[in-house]
Amino acid sequence: MPEQRYFYDKMKSKQKSKKAQAHIEMIISFALFIGILLFFFFIIKPLPKNSEVPIETIEKNVLNQLTSEVGTLSVITSSENDCYSLDQVKDDYGTSFIEIHDVQNPKKYTIYFHSSFTQSTISCISKPENFQLGVYTKQNLITESGIITFKQEYESNYQNLKQELGITNDFSFSFSPLGEDKIPALSTIKYPPTGVDVIVREFPVQVINNQGQIQNMIFNLRAW
Repeated sequence: MPEQRYFYDKMKSKQKSKKAQAHIEMIISFALFIGILLFFFFIIKPLPKNSEVPIETIEKNVLNQLTSEVGTLSVITSSENDCYSLDQVKDDYGTSFIEIHDVQNPKKYTIYFHSSFTQSTISCISKPENFQLGVYTKQNLITESGIITFKQEYESNYQNLKQELGITNDFSFSFSPLGEDKIPALSTIKYPPTGVDVIVREFPVQVINNQGQIQNMIFNLRAW
């Protein structure tokens, strides 16, 4: 009887040892399985990055493309019957300009210099020259021609434009006079997909056209 009891206890101990070993092996196998799953998850499908749209970067890069340095020079003639010449400054300021004649003060002219201005004519050329040049200044303005060129590139080669801007998000823009609808010629018609979060920025800007007219507008930028 004692011998049978001894063998019985020994067999029971072996069975417990095998069960414990099997339990440990199951835990190790499960841990390895989870590890392999996590490995493939991170390799094939990395954790999503922050989806916040960098609207400030997009705004800055777009406006840099639309904004140009425009030179401004005031000219005062001695009388309404006199004229002026730009020969002495054309080497410094260029020959592409627009003349704006002040209707309220016929002796005053404002000259805007920019490479896109093609008027480049003096209206009073037939009159004698008797004038005084004012101070030449520079200011950063959004040019209408710049918007049109930018829109053409947007519509013809959108992906290349985004690459040039250094952005990956999609965007659209529009310009509208204060209190009025947007101007189609200065606006895009790209719309975000349904259900996508869209960030909108809107603020006033000044736009100068090819006739030298400066207009206050609302610039609307949408990014997603």
